[in-house]
Amino acid sequence: MTPHATPHHFGRVQHLLLDLHACAAPLTDPASLSQLLIEAAARSSAKVVGQARHEYTPHGLTLIVFLEESHLLLTTWPEHRFAIAEVLLCNEAMDPEPVAAWLIDALRPARVVRHRFFHEVDPRSETG
Repeated sequence: MTPHATPHHFGRVQHLLLDLHACAAPLTDPASLSQLLIEAAARSSAKVVGQARHEYTPHGLTLIVFLEESHLLLTTWPEHRFAIAEVLLCNEAMDPEPVAAWLIDALRPARVVRHRFFHEVDPRSETG
């Protein structure tokens, strides 16, 4: 049987990290930032299957939205107006760029540093 692209098969994982410097948007409200990640997932037609968050003392957040196709993650350092966003999509048909654009538009950083990776999965390692 030849592997083919379906929502549950991947051969190329897309991994995008965004360093978001001098964000103009508030980075302290977990409810609004969680909603932002859910809305970002919709930009790539990803299916949200769960969420988690951790609030740091005295400030800062890590939020994750679990996707059927992997995850979106946001960690904030509000005292520095800095955030890191991670977009990991395991459905090679999905484009992480609309997700990134949505996050950048919402958080309004003065500077963005992008780190983009592609991970190839060897189909010979698949079973079944």
